[in-house]
Amino acid sequence: PIFNLDGDMTGVGATNMDITARKQAEREVAEQSALLQTVFDAAPVSFSLRDTNRRFVFVNKRVATEMGGHPNDFIGKTSEEVHGAAPSGVTVDALVKRVLDIKQPLFGHEIEPARRPGQFFRYSVVPVLDDNGDVQGVLAIGQDISAQKKSEDAVFQSEALLRSVIENSPSTITVQDLEGRVLLANDAFVSTFGITQEQAIGQLDSTFMAPAQFKRKVAHEAAVLKSNSSVTQEWDRNLPSGKIGRRLVTKFPIRNTDGEIISFGTIGVDLSELQRMQE
Repeated sequence: PIFNLDGDMTGVGATNMDITARKQAEREVAEQSALLQTVFDAAPVSFSLRDTNRRFVFVNKRVATEMGGHPNDFIGKTSEEVHGAAPSGVTVDALVKRVLDIKQPLFGHEIEPARRPGQFFRYSVVPVLDDNGDVQGVLAIGQDISAQKKSEDAVFQSEALLRSVIENSPSTITVQDLEGRVLLANDAFVSTFGITQEQAIGQLDSTFMAPAQFKRKVAHEAAVLKSNSSVTQEWDRNLPSGKIGRRLVTKFPIRNTDGEIISFGTIGVDLSELQRMQE
C-alpha cells in the first residue's frame, strides 16, 4: 500500500524478483536428495547419519526395518528417544559415542543386539569432518551377518567332527601337496612312523620314508594321476620292530574348485593282524 501524508492509502506498489535460478537449484537439490535416498534405501546395508548430539539426521529403510518403525520416526531423535534406554554391552550408539570422543573411525565391530537375540551385525562407524577437520556428524554402516555366522558355526562344527574322526581313526590318514610336503597327519600316522607332528607337518615325506617305500609311494601317486581317481594297493612295510607289516593303502586326488588336483590324500589300514590270522 502507498499512503499520503494524512495516512490515507492512495495506491498500491508492487516489486518482483526473478527466483528462477533459486527454484531450479532447489529442484536439483530435491532431485539429488531423492536419488540419494533411493540409492541408500536399495543398498543391502544399513546407513544412518547422526549429528554431534547423536540425533539422527538420515536413515535408510533398512535401519527402520531392522530397528522397527518408519525412517521419519528417527529424524531429529536419539536412539534412546526412539527405543528407550540402550542395553548394556556393545551397541551402535556406544560406537557412535566412542567415535565422537576419539574423532577416529571404528571398523568391523560385531554386534548382537539385545532386542534381536541370535542376529549378528558388523558395523563400521566413521566421523564426518568439515574442511577444518571438525566433526560434523557420525556415519554408521551396518551389515546383517546372521546367515554368515550360522554358516561359520556349521563349518566349525563340521570341521570339529571331521577332525575328531581323523584323529581317533586307527587308520593312518595324511594329506600331502604335489611336492610331497605333509599338510595333515593324524595321530595314527605319526605313531606308525615313530615321529612327532612337528617332524611331519610341512616336511617332505622322503625325510622319514625308507627309499624303497618312497619309490613305491611315488609310483602309487603316478597311478592316481594317470587314472584321475583313487587307487588302492597293498604294501609290505618294514615296521620299527624290524618285522614286515602288510598295509592296505588308498591314495586319492584332492581338487580345487576348478577341478585341478592340488594334493593327495592317503588312508592306510594295517593288515598285519589279519595277515597273522590268515597264517
